[in-house]
Amino acid sequence: MFNVNAFTHPFFIKTNSSLNNTDLYNVGVTGQGVQNGALTFVVPVNAPTQLLYHCGNHPLMVGNINIPPGTTPPGPPIVQILSLTLTPTGIQIKSTGTNQWSAIPEFRSNLTTAAWTTVPLFTNVFANGTNTTTFNRLEPICGPNVFLRIRNQSN
Repeated sequence: MFNVNAFTHPFFIKTNSSLNNTDLYNVGVTGQGVQNGALTFVVPVNAPTQLLYHCGNHPLMVGNINIPPGTTPPGPPIVQILSLTLTPTGIQIKSTGTNQWSAIPEFRSNLTTAAWTTVPLFTNVFANGTNTTTFNRLEPICGPNVFLRIRNQSN
């Protein structure tokens, strides 16, 4: 995290030294262009090994951000669905995982659309190498045809 207090000096993370908000590197970055506050950079798995921090108004106010190879966080574990249990009112999915990742259930009712929606009001408990995810049946939201998946999200 960068704590910025630089009125009239917008702070950016970039791929090249350039003025204003061009050549921004936005993956994992929150707060681009901040002048007073925080810019947070969560280094993604596929981050380049060198980026720049840069004042958007001054070409010489620049510095390197070096990301040594192998220091980016590991990607999510591969999720394997172990069981799916349907009751008249609910669904329980047991899947593999780790305690650094949360299993997020998502659904859609049409495979021709690209968007998945997070299941509302789910619970997720990790114990003994297994995630147990529980939620209400989805027919009231999307009808009788539903596709489910589990997405891992870093804690």
